[in-house]
Amino acid sequence: MSGQRLTPPPSSTTEWSQWKELYPETQVLSKDQGLLGGGFGNPYDRHSFKDYQEVVNSGRFAFPVDESKLDDRLSPGDQVFAVQVGQKHTAYRLTGSPDSVINDSVANRDIVVIIRESGPSGFAFFADVDGRSLGFSLVDGTLVDDETKTVWNESGKAISGQLKGLQLEAVPSRTSYWVSLVGSLPDIELRLLK
Repeated sequence: MSGQRLTPPPSSTTEWSQWKELYPETQVLSKDQGLLGGGFGNPYDRHSFKDYQEVVNSGRFAFPVDESKLDDRLSPGDQVFAVQVGQKHTAYRLTGSPDSVINDSVANRDIVVIIRESGPSGFAFFADVDGRSLGFSLVDGTLVDDETKTVWNESGKAISGQLKGLQLEAVPSRTSYWVSLVGSLPDIELRLLK
């Protein structure tokens, strides 16, 4: 299978408070893992990527970067949310984007991408339900489908309205820094909010 790529599982990065709201039964590994030796303190008490965006944007990379692989459509340290449908890869900018819903089509499949400024975070779902494709909007910050006015949460579950209880299928996705994403997927399509 040399040269083949794995399809990423659906993934998103979000704030802890939002995660706990979606999945209140989540358990967290204790911070006390016996890692306090060596004078470095507990690594779980610091933000490993604090200021990382500025460091990368200044050209200081944590790994070797081939200059020919840099892509100036975005700054290297911009966070992006990337989806994969079939063999088609599409990215959406997270850094600096407001709360948004993007109704899109990738590889002839209708999807909905939800971007939250806090985090920032992104979520993506196939937009087809019961044999029809739905369009989505944010109404007072809440995800609502345009056809039935059903309210959906960021895990893709209908929480109130005509379609309550239905679950959207998550799109294979990942959150990344632009430099690492475009370095591994140079032909990725970038879609920016208008």
